[in-house]
Amino acid sequence: MFRSFSKKPDRFCTYCKKIVSGEKLNRHILRQHHMNDEVKVILTKSKEERTNFFYQKRREGMVEYNLELFKNQKEKEEILLMRERKPKHEDSLKMCSRCNRFLSNRTFYRHRKTCDTNTADPVSPKCLVPINRHKDQEFHEQILQKFRDSEVGKLCQSDELIQQVGYRHFSLRKSETSKREEIRKCVMTEMRELARLFIKFRNLSVDDVSTEDMFLRK
Repeated sequence: MFRSFSKKPDRFCTYCKKIVSGEKLNRHILRQHHMNDEVKVILTKSKEERTNFFYQKRREGMVEYNLELFKNQKEKEEILLMRERKPKHEDSLKMCSRCNRFLSNRTFYRHRKTCDTNTADPVSPKCLVPINRHKDQEFHEQILQKFRDSEVGKLCQSDELIQQVGYRHFSLRKSETSKREEIRKCVMTEMRELARLFIKFRNLSVDDVSTEDMFLRK
């Protein structure tokens, strides 16, 4: 009776920036990067700590590799993202907002139960790619310049995080030309709501705070 061996999924090494194919990532790191200071330290730790370290390196590698693919993706080009395991059925790939694992949308609900039901949310990998709103003249003309000269409007025009949230939504839907006015109103409404929420948050806070502080879990 023969034992069947399935090909190990490719991994990405964050040390040498190469794809590791045909062997486990931890074995590659131990063979090729055992002189690295970080690796030297982890080898003196317990088995559990070493396991967690290599697990984290695997996740970091997938995030770095997939983001690089999106950055270099050409228009309408299909790309194959690195993931935890190959899917048996057609699915949509999501990234966990808490642990950065790339998982199938079909099984994410099971992962959430073991990860963190409060903070583990499925994130589309495309949303992780940095975008430059400063070069988008349409966003400035159709969104930022349309706000009224009020406390909320001025905050939308000046706050970094509020603009990032607004531009993320705007850029993902700007190709829907038939719904341009609907999208413009929706984006501006979202930005205003976020600005009003921050103003209330700021009024209740004793210290000086920023919009980023609203999302910090304490």
